[in-house]
Amino acid sequence: MPETRQRARSNSLWLHHAIKLSIPVIGIIAMAAFHVLTAEMRVQNVCDGANLRHPPPSAHGFRTTGTGKETWNRPARRRTARFEAPIEDINAWIVRSPGTYGVRPTVEGSCRIYSVESHFSRNITVTVDDETCEVVVRID
Repeated sequence: MPETRQRARSNSLWLHHAIKLSIPVIGIIAMAAFHVLTAEMRVQNVCDGANLRHPPPSAHGFRTTGTGKETWNRPARRRTARFEAPIEDINAWIVRSPGTYGVRPTVEGSCRIYSVESHFSRNITVTVDDETCEVVVRID
């Protein structure tokens, strides 16, 4: 009889410790899942246009001067992004994360900006050299 009681106490202690240790593990898994889900939502917001991004040429607020300088104005924020390159050489998405940009060569051999990221606190001018794929970003 005492052996059965001892075994029951041992089993209940083991169960108690297992539950006690599993609570932080479950919490960590839940936090990781929440982080992944919110990251996907943030990416979805960028894709859906909830964050600042370069609109297609036909979008409201996009103007072409015909001189190779395209301007996108967001009157509500009073901020402007200017791109010094022919519109056919530019394919840019502008999102709210600060400070990165890049180019990739297209099939035709010309260069396209694939991301320009800024908080838009100032005007940004992006110049693309079509032969070297070199990008110059000037913040006014």
